[in-house]
Formats: sequence, structure tokens, C-alpha cells
Amino acid sequence: MPAGITREVEERIAKAYEHVARHGCVTVATVASALGIHWDTARYVVEQLRKRGKVVEARLKKKLLWCVDGNAAADVVYKLRFEMWRVLCKSKRKYISPAAAARLIAADAQARKVYSKFVSMDSITAGTLAFVDAALTDLLGRAFDRRANKKLYVVPSNLCSNPPPRPSAEEVRYKKRHRLVTFKVPQAMAGDLEYATRLLGVEKAELVRMAVERLLEQYRHIIRQPP
Repeated sequence: MPAGITREVEERIAKAYEHVARHGCVTVATVASALGIHWDTARYVVEQLRKRGKVVEARLKKKLLWCVDGNAAADVVYKLRFEMWRVLCKSKRKYISPAAAARLIAADAQARKVYSKFVSMDSITAGTLAFVDAALTDLLGRAFDRRANKKLYVVPSNLCSNPPPRPSAEEVRYKKRHRLVTFKVPQAMAGDLEYATRLLGVEKAELVRMAVERLLEQYRHIIRQPP
């Protein structure tokens, strides 16, 4: 096994790969749930799979998926896109909000089956709304605020004339763009970092990335990345 990675971590990586291979594409949250581990640990595990070339990253607009290959990514993105298109056309709405779209999906057995592989459709959580919002953006483009705090999407009159196109494997692949950031820390913190890397069996850069990512997730409602 690679240096610095414990047998327990290797077993988690193997189980995570089995989960991805079984479903085609997954999110970090679904890996965490399936393996019964923390989100940060699941993120590290799937990142190890990516580094080993066993999975690829794909995006449904702002949401990241982990897939066995580009074709699986294209298949999943198309299914999500098609089911969104189908429930919108069935509803005959001219405008749609993420919450309303989530309710439409939850009430439709076929769409519910597709979306529930990635987010909860039993209760409409913040994660559900974020995922549905990404699917709406993928299908309809950017939303607009018709009134305060109400994100709405326009449903074009010709949307239902033809089903949405299937993306190519390359269209949905996400290629990392790393940006190097350096900073100084107190000696005591440096010692804690060294100890934590040995304890967790990860590289220092990976540990820092995990910590920053978790911090950003906690304050995502404040920083609000642009679409």
C-alpha cells in the first residue's frame, strides 16, 4: 500500500470504489453515508481514488460528482437533466423555483428514483435544494430574482418541443485547476499539523485542504459563490 496510508484507510478506499462502481456516479455525501464515515474522511477517500485514476470528476454545474468514467458521468448527467425536463413539461409551469422543482421531483416516482441516489427526497433539505438548483441551471440557464429572496427560473415556451441533449463524456468532465496559496503558522500549530498528518496518514497539503474546505462549507451561506 502507498506510504503513509493505513490498512483501514485502504479498506475504505476499496469499499468506496465498490460503491462508485455499483452506482456509476456518487457524491461525497453518499459515500460518507454508505461507509458510515465523516464527510471529510469520505472526501479524502474519493480523492485518493481520483489520484489513482479509478474515478473521474464530473460537474452538474456547481455540484461535483465522482464517476467510474466519463461515459458514466455523461449517462448520469443526462438522466438528471432528462427527469428535470420531463417533470417541468408535465407541470406546464412558466416559472419554477428550486423548492417547487424539488416538490415536483419528490412527487414523481421516476424522477424521485433518479434524484434520491444523490440527495434526500423524503425531506427537502438545504442539500436537496442546492442539488436541484444545479440541475435547473444545467437545463434552463441562470435564474433571476423576481422578488426578494425568491430565485426563479424561466421555463421557455419551446422547452418541451424536444428532449434535452445528451452531453458528451468530455463535456461533463471536470479538470482541476490548482491555485497555490502559502501562509505562515505559529510553531505550535506547525507541530499539531505534523502530528495530525502522521495520525491520519495524509500529506500535510491534503490535511490543510480538507480543513479549509470544511471551513468554507460552514460559511458558504455568507460567502455565496457566484453562479
